[in-house]
Amino acid sequence: MNQNSTELLAELVRMRPMTEDVASVNRVTGKVTELLKAEGLYCTVEDFDGRKCLYASTVEGKVSDYLLNVHLDVVPAEEYQFEPEIKDGLMFGRGPADCLGSAVSVIQALCRLKGKVSVAAIFSTDEETGGATTAGMVERGYSATISACVIDSAWGSITYAQKGILDILLRAVSPTGGGHSSAPWNFTNPIDMLLDGYQKFRAAWQNPSVDDQWHNTMAACVIRGGSAHNQIPDEATLQLNFRLIDAADREKILALVRETTGLEATELTYCPPVTSDVNNAEIARLREIVRKHLIFRDEKADRYAKEPKKVPLDHDVPLIQMNGATDARALVDLNIPIVILGLDGAGVHTAHEYVVLDSIDIMSDILVEYCNG
Repeated sequence: MNQNSTELLAELVRMRPMTEDVASVNRVTGKVTELLKAEGLYCTVEDFDGRKCLYASTVEGKVSDYLLNVHLDVVPAEEYQFEPEIKDGLMFGRGPADCLGSAVSVIQALCRLKGKVSVAAIFSTDEETGGATTAGMVERGYSATISACVIDSAWGSITYAQKGILDILLRAVSPTGGGHSSAPWNFTNPIDMLLDGYQKFRAAWQNPSVDDQWHNTMAACVIRGGSAHNQIPDEATLQLNFRLIDAADREKILALVRETTGLEATELTYCPPVTSDVNNAEIARLREIVRKHLIFRDEKADRYAKEPKKVPLDHDVPLIQMNGATDARALVDLNIPIVILGLDGAGVHTAHEYVVLDSIDIMSDILVEYCNG
């Protein structure tokens, strides 16, 4: 590659690949495709209603030994965030941490692994709004035989499980219809129906505590009803977002919502939870590789520190469970171990997003060593 990781990341950030701006996301996909083709990778770009998605591989065909996944789209931001600022080894802006820095790591790894091992990557372009492109690539036969690594998580740990998502729409329809608010006795107010039903459901549901989070959760997220200050509406709706740890709970939750509220309840979206066996040999091997590179990073920093620690350096690499969701949700049907890794950074989806630049090259080193078997 002619560009170093910092230069390439800055270029990708400046291209403003916000998910809703399909043309800009496609331009980033085109840039990455052009770069990887020039390096001799096998590249296929699939089209999903005008939105492009890149599959790049060290081998021909749709199936590799290892599959990497990273997304090229970012959430919206103010214009200034698309001009990256570099300070004290950090890059600030929209996308360095989520997830353009990770994309650079994957690009580097593919180039370094070309001609050595069988590894491929899906560069998805709508992860921030559900990950349909990754799901579509799996449906079109892109797969792997050993494991999949999604680069979109917390630094210094390995995520082996993430919750699934279930969105349910509650709908209350007035049997009397709407009417003038000055005569409420003439109408059954659907807003009251909705709130009463929701309170009944809340009484039957308990969210977990901050100290014991690995359980199903629920949050009311969108409520709609009425359009005028003096009119009782015909209907009202409430959208509930559930995060579940077991796919078997999908139907149970929907049934509970209907039973307790007495209202119409419709499933809007669903994606399955992801769980890999923590005792799998691939996860154990990756964990040791991550640990080694974290120790090396600290040792290197310690050599240049004004006051060296003078003590042995060590790192635990926790195996964690994630409440949020990544493109891993679209890889479940591959029936291979799925893990999620991430760069060193913070402020994701905020005006203070940044990535620690040296973690990009470290992640590339980790992926190269892991995929080399």
